[in-house]
Parts: sequence; structure tokens; C-alpha cells
Amino acid sequence: KYISNKYVTYLFENKTIQDIIISNSSGSTNQKELNLEIIKNFLIPLPPLAEQQRIVARLEELLPDVEAYGTAQERLTAMESSFPQQLRKSLLQEAIQGRLVPQNPADESADVLLQRIRAEKEQLIKEGKIKKQKSLPPITEEEKPFAIPDSWQWVRLGEICLSADSGWSPKAEPFPCSQGKWGVLKVSAVSSGYFIGKENKQLIDQTDIPSHAIIKKNDFLISRANTSQLIGMCAIVEIANNLI
Repeated sequence: KYISNKYVTYLFENKTIQDIIISNSSGSTNQKELNLEIIKNFLIPLPPLAEQQRIVARLEELLPDVEAYGTAQERLTAMESSFPQQLRKSLLQEAIQGRLVPQNPADESADVLLQRIRAEKEQLIKEGKIKKQKSLPPITEEEKPFAIPDSWQWVRLGEICLSADSGWSPKAEPFPCSQGKWGVLKVSAVSSGYFIGKENKQLIDQTDIPSHAIIKKNDFLISRANTSQLIGMCAIVEIANNLI
């Protein structure tokens, strides 16, 4: 209710953010990996909630036109056909730097928004609904990759998440789960930028499934391991049925 999942999804599509993700991952070009602590410490620009919503609305207004242009230009030269992707990157860069939509002085600042998030997390901890997380390190000026508007805040991803888990990798059959069975998600479930629940393998042992591993609607999933092209890919869960 305080963070737009779609804003964060678009954020992770941005080339600057993707480059930072890859630089923080370990392994070879063909097999990259991010550990959970790196993800929780990852720095993101946080606008006021109203501006997050305006950015998403503007991107959703513009990006279909970009994709349509690409379809219409399929027979042009390689340089011309690459234009839609370049334009998409440009729009996302403008969005995360606060230049895509006008700033509204009447918006609640990101600082106030962050205080509300912290207060709600403290309340949920008191109620035993979430666990207290380890404190994240303060943000230094050297970490900030670019300037953002005064009403925004740089935050670590772990600060705005109610919880963050590294998932579960149990033994699974190499075929999609059948009805009534549990499926273990593959990296390809988020590799397109959209959640594809059918990209799973059937769990062998259907008992003793840890609660933290169960995928729920509106969960934000990040690919932690794969090639440099796929690591950091993310998606919002629209529908979750028996998936881990």
C-alpha cells in the first residue's frame, strides 16, 4: 500500500540498475548469482507514492506505443529496428531520475512515506507477523549512482520490504506440476519480466513445505542466479496456485 510494485519492476528494467546488479553478482558470464544480503542492501530511488503512481501510469501510456513502433519497423535496418529498445531504456532512465512526470509540491515526501513504512513494520513485528530484520548499513554519498529530486529518498530495498527470503530449492521432477500438486518455479518464470507460473517443475516431496517458500499473490520475485542477461530479472505475482 506504500510502494508500487510496478514502479519497482520498471526500476529493475533500467540499464543503470541492471549494470549495478551485474557488478554486484558473482560467478562467470554464463552463471551469475546474487546472495540475499546483496539484494536487501541494494540501493533504489524512492519517490513519493503519488509520483510512483504517476510514473507507472505514464510508462504504461508510452511503452505500448514503443512496442508498436518496433513491430511496424521489423523490416528496417538493424539500427532502426533497435530504436524501440533504446527508446524504452531512455524512458525508464527518465522515470527513475524523476524527469518523466512533473513534480508535485503537494505530494507527501518520500521521507514521510518511509517513516510510515517503518512504523507499520514495527507494528507487524510487535504482533509477531514478521521477524525483526538485521539493521542495514547507512547509505553513503559514494553509493548513489545519480541525482534524484529533493522529495525522493535513496533507500535500500530491504527497508521497503516486509520480508525477504532466498527461496527454497527442493528436489523436483523435470516436468510442470499436475493439478493439485506443488510446483517449484524455474528462473524462466520471471525471465520475460512477467510472472509465468506454468514455468515450474513438480515437487517430489509434497510434505513439510516451509511457509516462507510459498509464493503468494503480489509477491515481488527477483532472479538471483543465471546468465548476466537474466540475473536481476523480476516480476510481480498475479496468480499463485501451489507454487514455491
